[in-house]
Amino acid sequence: MCPGRGVLFVVLLNQEERREDMKVTLKFSATLVTLLLVLAVLVSGCGQTQSSSPAASPASPKASSSAPASSAPASSAPAPAAKLSGTIKIGVALALTGPYETGVRGHRVGIEMAVEDVNKSGLLDDAKIEIVEADAVNTNETAINAFQKLIKTDKVTAIFGPPSATQAMAAIPLAQQAKVLVMSPNALPAVPAIGDHVFGTVPMYPDTVPGALKQVVPARGIKTAALLSEKEYVLAVADAKARRETLKQLNVQIVLDEETVATDTDFTPLVTKVMNAKPDMVAVDLTPPAGPLLLKQLKQAGYKGTIMSGPGTLPPSFPAGDPQLYEGTLNIVGWFPGQPGETDKTKDFIKRFAEKRGSSPDQYAIGQYDNVWMLAKAIKKAGKINDIEGIRSALMTIEHDGLQGKLKFNDKRIQDHNPVVIQAQNGAYTLFKP
Repeated sequence: MCPGRGVLFVVLLNQEERREDMKVTLKFSATLVTLLLVLAVLVSGCGQTQSSSPAASPASPKASSSAPASSAPASSAPAPAAKLSGTIKIGVALALTGPYETGVRGHRVGIEMAVEDVNKSGLLDDAKIEIVEADAVNTNETAINAFQKLIKTDKVTAIFGPPSATQAMAAIPLAQQAKVLVMSPNALPAVPAIGDHVFGTVPMYPDTVPGALKQVVPARGIKTAALLSEKEYVLAVADAKARRETLKQLNVQIVLDEETVATDTDFTPLVTKVMNAKPDMVAVDLTPPAGPLLLKQLKQAGYKGTIMSGPGTLPPSFPAGDPQLYEGTLNIVGWFPGQPGETDKTKDFIKRFAEKRGSSPDQYAIGQYDNVWMLAKAIKKAGKINDIEGIRSALMTIEHDGLQGKLKFNDKRIQDHNPVVIQAQNGAYTLFKP
């Protein structure tokens, strides 16, 4: 072999080895670059996922469903209220005996009918209302005893009654102190003012007097009036004040303004004064039996003018007992059968009441029916049969589509009613027609 050719072969061989080394190096470099690119893409993708997740999460159902469960599971709807059960005792403090008994029979029937209907309705679920009675008779002492029994012994949730203003003022403070609800069928504003657990369920008589007189005075052409009231009868005192103010506004002259006492039986001197004064109208506000006695003596003396009384003096049930005595007398009520706007359900109640009682309901009977329903709805809204504070609060918000129309307690806890003037005719009251 020639030395020169050998050198050439070695050089060529070395060049070939370098080419192979370069190929390997290029392949490795290409592979490395590829791996780096893939890694970069993966890292970039992870970064995007982490940074975009919080923003997308609130609007993304998928993100929400994949989130770990919290310790307090969310609820879109409140849990259903527990069903009511047990016995709800309501007290009835009315005259079961004595001179007031006849006038409050309608109250009792209205309450009984309402309790029966509420219990059948299922409004209170498995809970039932039970009536507990206590005889309030006709004195403050008997009314106080009745309230003490209902509050301390029977442990009632609410008390219905009494309608007598003097009894109410004496006994109801006991219920207010004990935080027992009172549904008061009393027309004296001072009664619901006793406290926040006392609700006035009839129109306040002094508030209805102006509207009633504004109907009667022009219709009868009244120019003069006599006011006869019982000074111990707080409702009569408030009523007389309202009459004085309204008659003055109507330019009616008050020719006689006299007070009596509950024990009076001989009204001859008073009747003589009335006959001498010759008023166009006599307003009588005396409790039974004094009111009817005065009325009788006025008629016996030959008085022919307008006689206007109040519910506490001549209750709507009285004319049936002596049609001739009460003929023509006027009264003021918050509701009366047959008044405009009467609904079918009201007519049905009147029919049912007449079948049970033998006469049409008065404002007290139908009012007590509505009042029981309002109390029941308040209990349902409160959600507990023994939560008196909850029931009291609910009563302030309940609007009841009742037999008397839409009923709601105002901020003084009094139901608002428009005055209705009625007139005794043939032993029964009818709507006043001038």
